[in-house]
Amino acid sequence: HGQFVEGGSITLLYEYLRALSTSIGSIDAGQVRGILSATEGLIAACVGGLQGGPAKARAAGKATALMRARRHVEAHLADPALNPEGIAGACSISRSSLYRLFADHGGVAGYVQERRLVRAFAMLSNPSNTSTIAMTAHRCGFSSDAYFSRAFKQRFGCSPSELRADALSGARAHRLGERNQAMADNVFKAWVSGLSG
Repeated sequence: HGQFVEGGSITLLYEYLRALSTSIGSIDAGQVRGILSATEGLIAACVGGLQGGPAKARAAGKATALMRARRHVEAHLADPALNPEGIAGACSISRSSLYRLFADHGGVAGYVQERRLVRAFAMLSNPSNTSTIAMTAHRCGFSSDAYFSRAFKQRFGCSPSELRADALSGARAHRLGERNQAMADNVFKAWVSGLSG
């Protein structure tokens, strides 16, 4: 229904789904029905708090608009011309409304750049990806390789070429593993927060 889980509920739901995903292989067929019922109940409890009253309706409307805008951003990250005007137009909201939606997410430009950098990190840390760093930057919507490298190093503490070398050679695997786990946790937590009710 385009609703977002926020506050303590997101942490609870995130931790539960994370634990479920790591133990799914050890669950036998007889337990599936009970676990499914418990999962449905937990999701309903977390999302159910958004229902009722004008303030809740406004919050749900804001969450729906934010979800639409996020989806548009994800679908168009490779477009270097992705900008607030285009996002607002595609989501049928005003630019000022768009800016308010992303005020708690580093602003529209900050959010777009973060998503581009996260995508680039995922691509460069994948040893099976044969794209060059310049191709990766371009595929993530960066029109300047130098700017991409600076922003990447500032965000992740290593240059794109260092991360790429780690991924390709397997050197410093522990450090790369920690980076990948932190990124995976952030991506998964963001995904859980955007689950519809």
